[in-house]
Amino acid sequence: MAELKTQLDLQQIPKIVGVGPSGSGKSIIAMNLARQYALAKNVPAYYVQLSPEQTKTSLILGLRLENGSLAVKNGVVADCMERGGIIIVDEATHSVQEILLMFNSILDRTSVTAIGDKMIYAHEDFRIVFCSNDSRYSGNVKLPQSFAQRLVSFYFDYPTAEDEFLIVEQIVAE
Repeated sequence: MAELKTQLDLQQIPKIVGVGPSGSGKSIIAMNLARQYALAKNVPAYYVQLSPEQTKTSLILGLRLENGSLAVKNGVVADCMERGGIIIVDEATHSVQEILLMFNSILDRTSVTAIGDKMIYAHEDFRIVFCSNDSRYSGNVKLPQSFAQRLVSFYFDYPTAEDEFLIVEQIVAE
């Protein structure tokens, strides 16, 4: 199982402000949201970028050979669920339908995620933020309707020339 755990370094997230076109700042805004939530609740913040190669077992729970035996190990999502953290799921529309439907079941607060004897219950502070581009863009899949209707979405467009200037000023100042 690939190592996918990526805890955000809350001190390294740029404060740049800018479902929209690629490069409009969605991921940075989501990371800043995660930083604010994690600091306010004193919980971890995680980041995972989806791709068609990822599986449910690599993200949630999977078996790993450890000392000659197979052991159930948490993926980044299960770890975040148990610890009550916030996870940024970036490039959500780059995944396969099976993964998106898995997230759909996780959004149901009464659901339990399990493998073998291990069961994961979502902590009450567990939060997920999905970032994606519109399915019109190459390589993106359309979100399943049952999943899409459970999300609150915000559209981001490219920053104006004035906003871009402010962003560059801020980067230079930092």
